[in-house]
Amino acid sequence: MSIRLLLVISLLFLYGCSAFKQNNLSNSEKFNLGMNYYSKEKFQKAKDKFELLVQNEQGTNLGLESTFYLAKTLFELKEYDEASYNFNYYSMFSKDIENENRLEGQPMTTEVMRADIGLIQRIIPHRYPFLLVDRVVEFEENKRIVCIKNVTINEPQFTGHFPNTPVFPGVMIVEALAQASGILAFKSRNRTLDDGYIYYLAGTDKTKFKRSVVPGDQISLEVEIINLRKHWMKATGKAYVDGQLVCSSLLTCAEQQVG
Repeated sequence: MSIRLLLVISLLFLYGCSAFKQNNLSNSEKFNLGMNYYSKEKFQKAKDKFELLVQNEQGTNLGLESTFYLAKTLFELKEYDEASYNFNYYSMFSKDIENENRLEGQPMTTEVMRADIGLIQRIIPHRYPFLLVDRVVEFEENKRIVCIKNVTINEPQFTGHFPNTPVFPGVMIVEALAQASGILAFKSRNRTLDDGYIYYLAGTDKTKFKRSVVPGDQISLEVEIINLRKHWMKATGKAYVDGQLVCSSLLTCAEQQVG
């Protein structure tokens, strides 16, 4: 048997092992693989992974999260009709999950909030392109919240900030922290937009920026309450990328009745 034939057989064997491993990944591993493709802007591969998970896991927390990221991936691929369909399905189904998991008179659990972009949109009024919170990953009532903001090159601010060296504006990091603090305040009071209230950013103090945030980064937004009163809240806000502090600020948010 020639060396060339042995090499071909070895390569086919390695390819077969790789394919077998791909097919036997757990759903969580497939989801993480899809997220990895998404973060590297390999949207077609991410779409394939999320579509498979949505088919297999629709209605579970993983399925909801997969539906949300499938919708985002379709949006990045400019398949707007399909993206809208999946966003609508996600919002509708996550509302059913919320109602099933909420105990009377008690706040929603962290687990349910982790994937619920529909809930976020019922708490704060911001919408594309200025909704800067993609996900809630931790929530402690009257204490703290941790949210995620994924930064992609397709966001409109990068057209001018800056064309050849895209940098996520520092003021938008502060705004993202303010939106996270608004979610924290509203959920601590168990309110939504339907109650006729809104939180405004009333002030920032001691704001510092440590490094630039660029497309491809994932910002972890951590907000902790210092003082929560009837119509206002003071909190510390910190933004991290890969565990490194990129921004810190003291935030004051004021509640106002609207409409």
